[in-house]
Amino acid sequence: MPAPIHPESTSSPGVVRRVTLADVARAAGVHRTTVSLALRNHSGLPAPTRARLKALAEEMGYRPDPALAALNAYRVGRAEHKNVVAVAYLQHLDPENDLGAACHGLYLEGARAQAERLGYRLERFSVGDDGVNARQLGRILHARGIQGILIASFTPDMPTLELDWSRHCGVRIGHHPAGLPLNTVAHNFFQITSTAVARAYEKGYTRVGLAVSDMDTKKQAQLIGAGFELGLDSHDGLRRVPRLTFAAHDARGRAGIIHDLRAWARREKIEVLLSNWNFPSSELATIFDGLPGRPRFYSLDAPSDDLRIGGMVQNHRLLGRHAFDQLALQMQTGAVGIPEYPVLSLIEGFWREPRDVAPSSARSRSRRSDARKTRELFS
Repeated sequence: MPAPIHPESTSSPGVVRRVTLADVARAAGVHRTTVSLALRNHSGLPAPTRARLKALAEEMGYRPDPALAALNAYRVGRAEHKNVVAVAYLQHLDPENDLGAACHGLYLEGARAQAERLGYRLERFSVGDDGVNARQLGRILHARGIQGILIASFTPDMPTLELDWSRHCGVRIGHHPAGLPLNTVAHNFFQITSTAVARAYEKGYTRVGLAVSDMDTKKQAQLIGAGFELGLDSHDGLRRVPRLTFAAHDARGRAGIIHDLRAWARREKIEVLLSNWNFPSSELATIFDGLPGRPRFYSLDAPSDDLRIGGMVQNHRLLGRHAFDQLALQMQTGAVGIPEYPVLSLIEGFWREPRDVAPSSARSRSRRSDARKTRELFS
């Protein structure tokens, strides 16, 4: 076997020669493609071969060339792909509470657009309840050679996915399943809510109320409430209004939720209602009935394409794109398995003032079009 080349080896005095894939392949007596697959932990190579080649590359001091990696990423993004690598997009939606929420379609839309731009194909799987179970999913992923997994829209009560993670790398969108410590991309609800409180204070309001469902409180790891408390503590002129947590699956239906909101708003004499639920004008009129002045509603999840609703825009598509970028990096570097120290990336929202931008008939057509697009995404 040829002697390994070390970083100290130079072709001219004072110049450190970079160890290349070809050097490692020559030392191992294999093709450079085999070394590349081993360093990316490709399942097509036997585990002992992968381990041997990775150990040799480490011993020789091989490090990827960042400029070459950037060039390859550019080429991947520009090329037409005949053998497109598939990536799994897993969802576990609550049919009573989640299926109609636009955010889930936007996560998928953002991730799918980024996957196509980078030369991958996203395959969506419904997990649990009416979808496949973990054992079936593992067989499907193995049969299709799918290594990368995006986990999105999981409910807090969904158990950990019992997959063979030595074969896969994954990124969560959101904080669930909580028992699966993967790298995670999520909304910065702490920043989103505290910013909304600050904006209401800047407008001269002193009684700002927060209303969220019990399900959303669990989903967002208590961050919405923590951001609200920070907002109140940061401004001396704000009165401390107890936040309302209502039942997402109220036995009385939607009318029961509106009844509780109205009673709370009257009792606390709120001037501003903050919520990540977007209430139509008819329901807001009921909630604000009997309150002095002109109470305002600001959303913590203002739709990006409905400018009539003011508040915080959460950047759902950006979250999906960023999550896929993280997954693609793991796939390219062979970072399979559960990470020793999972990383949490938070996507911040931005404030938008409400605007009346279209006649009612046009807005109605826009809402119908948006609903149709969301259904198509999940079909």
